[in-house]
Amino acid sequence: MTRRWSALTRRMHQGIIAAMLSAGALVSEFALGTQPAPWNFPRRNRLISGLARGVLVAEAALKSGSLITAQYAVEQGRDVFAIPGSIHSPLSKGCHELIKEGAKMSDDTLTAVADAIAEFKKQFETSDGKLLGEDAPAAAK
Repeated sequence: MTRRWSALTRRMHQGIIAAMLSAGALVSEFALGTQPAPWNFPRRNRLISGLARGVLVAEAALKSGSLITAQYAVEQGRDVFAIPGSIHSPLSKGCHELIKEGAKMSDDTLTAVADAIAEFKKQFETSDGKLLGEDAPAAAK
């Protein structure tokens, strides 16, 4: 968590905090009250990529936080997807580099999301095509 959670901020976000406490988690290496700082973002993104099944990079310069996060994802055994862009755009060069290094390429964001879902679904399918944990059909009454 890189935002400063003052009393005012906590009051403004009570609903979000309550939802996280009841159904999710708030994970941080930083103490409450830590100010946002650019050098903290890679540590935060390492946690995010570790919790994710994969990382989709839509735009990235050759030196960007997105590439740092993608590298963490690779080290953590996560899938990396990248969307190529114009060869003339500096914000596409990072994606092109990821693709050269083996990231799965998608033509556009919607295709990339669909590709990612299909890839992850394959990881949880049983030999009969059902998803792990999927209940068997209810018996007819």
